[in-house]
Order: sequence, then structure tokens, then C-alpha cells
Amino acid sequence: SPNIALDANRGVINIELAGVKDPERVKKLLQSSANLQFWEVYRIDEIGQGIVAADKALTSYLTNGGDTSTVVDSIAFKAN
Repeated sequence: SPNIALDANRGVINIELAGVKDPERVKKLLQSSANLQFWEVYRIDEIGQGIVAADKALTSYLTNGGDTSTVVDSIAFKAN
């Protein structure tokens, strides 16, 4: 596990990482800027019906030997 210590007198954070094979790569990663990303998420109650409809459509597709008209009709019917 890493050992992290603050040297307040020098304004430096010391990080010790055991088993590092490429110290320069770690140094670059620790000195680089963070990239914060936000992702839109959904609750299961918002997408559950669509997943069930897609599952039924795929089952129908596979059962009927690949007739794509049943897939499109099934998804369109469930979405409305």
C-alpha cells in the first residue's frame, strides 16, 4: 500500500509506492492534471421496460430464424 506524507515546511507531498517498475511513468501520472468526467446514469425503473422489450425482440428474432420484421415490430410496439 502507498505511504503518503505531507511535508508542510517544503509544501511537498511525498508518496512512496512499493514495487514500481517505471518510476518516471508514475511521476508523470502524479504530476499530471486530473480529468474529471460526468456520466449520465439511469435508474432501472427508467430503462427496465426497454431492456425487457429488447430481450423479447431478440428471442423472437432468434426463434423465427432471423426475420428482422418481427424484431422491428416488437421493439416499436413496446416503446410506445
